[in-house]
Amino acid sequence: SSNLRFSLITPLSIHSFTLFIPALYDYFYDSQNIYIAESFIEGTPISELRYLSVCEKIKLFIKAAGIINELHKNGFVDCDIKPEHILVNRHGCFIIDLGTVKDLNSKEHDDYQMGTAAYAAPEQFTLYKENLDAFNCYSGDTVAFYNPVGSVDVRTDIYAFGRTMIKTF
Repeated sequence: SSNLRFSLITPLSIHSFTLFIPALYDYFYDSQNIYIAESFIEGTPISELRYLSVCEKIKLFIKAAGIINELHKNGFVDCDIKPEHILVNRHGCFIIDLGTVKDLNSKEHDDYQMGTAAYAAPEQFTLYKENLDAFNCYSGDTVAFYNPVGSVDVRTDIYAFGRTMIKTF
């Protein structure tokens, strides 16, 4: 489908403006799955750094917010910010897994939004009864939501980032 192709081509250029996201090398898909090849970043999810002080965690979240801000300034929304996607290692803080990124400048509307239910902003999806039966809303799995009228913008990531901070503290 052309929408699928467009949504995956866009992230291939994102790495050029920040080194704190993985380089996206290629993608392919079959009738049921999407496969994305990106650079491996070794690190620990921010939610697993329980030994850090509140002050140290705040400093890491400020760095993560800066990376997300760079995405936004360059016209992209991540749409799936969650603790498992913010990795920390000795080189810094990284945002990973950009498979759900949206180009804010695109005129195409996609009836399906991707995200993790536990962190998704209300405007990101319309949760129907059949969606609730299909998955555990709070499992942390990335899922597609049917959303014929919803839209995303930078506030989508801000909401998810706030939910991520609550979960981490």
